[in-house]
Formats: sequence, structure tokens, C-alpha cells
Amino acid sequence: MSFEISSNATPGSSDPFNVASRQQAASIDELAPEYRQLIDRPYTVTLATVARNGRAQLSPMRFRASQDRRRVELNTVIGRIKDHQMRRHPRISIQTTNPENPYHWLSMYGEVVDVIRESDPERGHLATESVDSLAELYLGERPYSFWTNGEERVLHIAAPTQIVTFGTPG
Repeated sequence: MSFEISSNATPGSSDPFNVASRQQAASIDELAPEYRQLIDRPYTVTLATVARNGRAQLSPMRFRASQDRRRVELNTVIGRIKDHQMRRHPRISIQTTNPENPYHWLSMYGEVVDVIRESDPERGHLATESVDSLAELYLGERPYSFWTNGEERVLHIAAPTQIVTFGTPG
């Protein structure tokens, strides 16, 4: 499965804020380094899901690229609104912005292609490993320590269909 990378022209170019280039990619690693950092660094992302009434539901989240670098992992708790919405309507959007420069950002459009509950006897360990890896990346600790009694984690794996980039780190 491949996706499109669309790079927007920056201010000062001949056609600012319009798509300057498009390319097909099979891996997040095909992004330029200044955009890979927006995925690989511990920046909070905004996840957009579709609410029952058709509106966008926005949620700040932590996320990471999957091990194969072709998809991204979103880890939440079963029963949260975003969990329900991603199950019901798997199309999502994610935006991450460089906290040092709000005009250096990346938007990812995609679809949830797999959902793994922590209680799954064969694959549930992947949900636990994912939240532990996110805790290590974002909090500098492993394992994840903010468990609530009775809570079950769920891993949503999303495949990008398009990634749109803008700006530079500086």
C-alpha cells in the first residue's frame, strides 16, 4: 500500500501555500528528515475522528510510527469516544506541529486498518508494548505507569493515504 506525500510551497516561493510537489511513498522514511522528525519526536498530535453527528472530534494524543514504518499507532482506552469513533468510522486525520515553529507541520490522512485489544490472547501484548513504548518516548519511563483499575488498552493501527507537509524547523 502506498500513499501520497504533498509538500506545500512556503512563503517567499513563486506559489506560496499551494502544493509544490507530489510523490508516492511506501514508507514514512521516504519523508524528508525535517518532516520525519515531526513523527519521531515526542510531539503531541491532534487526532480528528468523525463524531456520530458528522462533526470532527479533536483529541490531543501521543502516537508513533509502526515498526514497519508504513503505518502509525494510536493507543487509547477501550470505551473512550475516540475509540468508538475510530471503530465506527475508520477514516482519521492527524496533525503534528513543531512546538518551536507553528509553521512547520505535517498532516496525515488515513484509515484505521487494524484494532488490537489488550485482552486479545494472541495479539494483545502488542497493545501493551505500544503504550509502554509511547511512555518511554514521551515520558522517559517504561512501563506505562498511569494505569487505572479495570482499564483495557486498545491499539489502533492507521495506514496513511496522504501526508501533507509545510515549513522548515527554523
